[in-house]
Amino acid sequence: MAEAKHSRRYYEWFQVEDVISFFNGQLILARSKEGNQVYLQEMKKTRSLPPGSTEILANLENVQMVPVLDVIEEEDRVVLVHPTVSAEPLSLLVNRENHLNPVQALNIYRKLLRTMIRLSRLPLPLHSTMDPRNIIMEGERPYLLFVSFEKFQGQDQQWRLLLYFLLTGIRLEAPLAKLEDDPHLQEIPAPLKSLLSQCMDPKKSMSAVLQQAEQVRLPSSSRKTVAKPAKRLRLGLGIALLLLIGVFFGYQVMALGDAPAGEEIAVQKPNGKAGWKKEVSRISFENEGRNMQSLPFAFQGATHVYGEFSQQHQQPFTVTLASENISASFGLHIDDEGQVRLFQKTNGETFSLADSGDAFRLKPGKTYRMEIYYVPQNPFRVAITDKGTGEKWIATGEVPMDSTYRVTFQGAKGTLVLHPGAEQITDHRSSLAQWRGHEPFELTAGSAVLTDGKFQAKQKAYIRVPEKFSFQRSKEYEGDPLQLEMESTDGSRYRLLWSEDGKLELHRLGYQVERLATTFLYGDWQGDLPAKVTLVKKPRQLEVNVKQGSNTGQLVYEYERPVSLRSIYLTSESDLELKE
Repeated sequence: MAEAKHSRRYYEWFQVEDVISFFNGQLILARSKEGNQVYLQEMKKTRSLPPGSTEILANLENVQMVPVLDVIEEEDRVVLVHPTVSAEPLSLLVNRENHLNPVQALNIYRKLLRTMIRLSRLPLPLHSTMDPRNIIMEGERPYLLFVSFEKFQGQDQQWRLLLYFLLTGIRLEAPLAKLEDDPHLQEIPAPLKSLLSQCMDPKKSMSAVLQQAEQVRLPSSSRKTVAKPAKRLRLGLGIALLLLIGVFFGYQVMALGDAPAGEEIAVQKPNGKAGWKKEVSRISFENEGRNMQSLPFAFQGATHVYGEFSQQHQQPFTVTLASENISASFGLHIDDEGQVRLFQKTNGETFSLADSGDAFRLKPGKTYRMEIYYVPQNPFRVAITDKGTGEKWIATGEVPMDSTYRVTFQGAKGTLVLHPGAEQITDHRSSLAQWRGHEPFELTAGSAVLTDGKFQAKQKAYIRVPEKFSFQRSKEYEGDPLQLEMESTDGSRYRLLWSEDGKLELHRLGYQVERLATTFLYGDWQGDLPAKVTLVKKPRQLEVNVKQGSNTGQLVYEYERPVSLRSIYLTSESDLELKE
């Protein structure tokens, strides 16, 4: 039986190893004092819990939730302590080619509906979502992964769509108005078609749909097993946090395939480690219309893909890293105006990521070097360098899942790719430095242009910065000059804001934003001058100094307990230039 403990901070009992935000809270990878790995799930608490609530949470039985070892109640949140369990993401098991048979689908749907209703009827109701990305499977038993005291934004309709997904492997964005002529439901038994219609009916409540689901009886022929993939990766909650989060946000996981085919060239890396490298002399497109060509080998693991290309005419060109095992891919696309865009595909859906906009456009007749960096459990990164000027555009995508990938090029007549190939990454840190041109700024989201020793971050960029740096905005800029987000080793988060009215403020971020310190600068922001920022970190003190021309300011904050800041990020909705 789990034990509920009150009025304590979780970092007093657990060593935090990693933190990531999701929906209404955070998921934390941690170790107990005994060395056991656990997952901590935070739930925002806006009011005091009714008596006995933590005991109810700690001892929930017969519900489709990941088991709860312990419940920690804090002032503004409740933390659930989960064990590691052997489970697989539903998005791994179900797709168009491998959907569930009617009996399996109905059983899973019933169990999850019962759990959703039971959670909503607790003394302090709990909410979850039946989004397939929030469901993991342990054998035939489904689990809801994340729960909250608040409703999940934009997830109200997911329970209406899940049964259709289980039966067809197709994810709908909204309920269907008509199902009678749906070609994907031709072999579905009539009782299930009727239940699906009830699911899609906005007038039917969850309780009413469950009542009908409990009455459905299927013929024995419906138990025919649907073929499953030949290979599957056994996935547990004890895997790396980023892998789990990648699954949660919709990226499929799969088993690693065979090793790359073809001969390998052994190369000696600068770090002294040996690695493989493969390339071909050229890929040319000589036929009219869009054509596709692939490199004659596949790869797995950390890999640097590269090549130099040129075009006689302004026309679309795409480089794709496509999985050989599942329906998933990612890469870059250049449109007919020379703009570059990152993309990612999974289960037939295409997601547009960072793009170059007007800041960096490719031109016909010029030669560019293309690079894609793939490191498992990390966002993929792209760089395109103008060979003539040295100007370099870099961008960060999302986290692809571990797979065996093959590089494909799609282009039209007049496009030439010289020496395209791939090489093993043996040192992730060195490859990151190479990608960002050895600048001290690490782009974790968005895009930037590197030119003449300048790091020009584009709008909506998220950048890890050192403790001392300078920045400059355009003369026309209107808004807050600077916003930094900082994270400590215990998972606490802070925000430093230099506002347009001349204030320098430090906030603690949580379910409620708490202002910790405020100071005023002696002058107004001047858009045509660079500004310098210096952070001095001490165990019990944070000192921030800012300077722009003769305008200076200093903010000093004394922590209540020792704090170790491990990362500093700059976030900006508009363009700015960074210097060390």
